[in-house]
Amino acid sequence: KSGRRVYVVCDEVEGEKSAEIRVNGAFAGGFIGVPYRLDVTKFVRSGANTLTLRPFRVKNPRVMVLQKR
Repeated sequence: KSGRRVYVVCDEVEGEKSAEIRVNGAFAGGFIGVPYRLDVTKFVRSGANTLTLRPFRVKNPRVMVLQKR
């Protein structure tokens, strides 16, 4: 609603190069290979959110909020 997008972003992936991503228990999608980034905007709610990434080990995972162009 604010014109921003929310992404899950990982710098590197060890082992398997794919992941399933869940936000607040709902399947939000996944990625296979580079870039390790997924738009999760429609799954995020105000306040605290729960993020689950499976099955790999990520390095420096974070959430980014970007302005729409």
